[in-house]
Amino acid sequence: MQEQIRLYLNEQNYKEDLEHLQEVLADVGINLSIENKTGYSIASFDFDRALIKERQNRSAGRKRLDVKELYTYGDILKMREKMTTSEIAKSLNLSRTTLYRRMKEHEEKGSKESDLF
Repeated sequence: MQEQIRLYLNEQNYKEDLEHLQEVLADVGINLSIENKTGYSIASFDFDRALIKERQNRSAGRKRLDVKELYTYGDILKMREKMTTSEIAKSLNLSRTTLYRRMKEHEEKGSKESDLF
């Protein structure tokens, strides 16, 4: 669905700033058009909300480290008997927080020891 926002600007606004804003907004799918009138200008923003929403649902952040092929949930439980959480996390190249989160995920879904970690 296409939407429009209109702003009324006075002549004291800087043309260069508006042109820069126009370029930046174009990169994210928002069309800014500026209509000059006597004594003021009108800025119109045309955008597609669905397109912007789609662009927000991107895969950002660090990619999940795949240790599934290396260890089972049971392997991790055995490690916990002999090693500290910090040592296990370091050996798996994970942060302690990530290790705790993955352990919690397995506990909540009732994973078996043979399930891949």
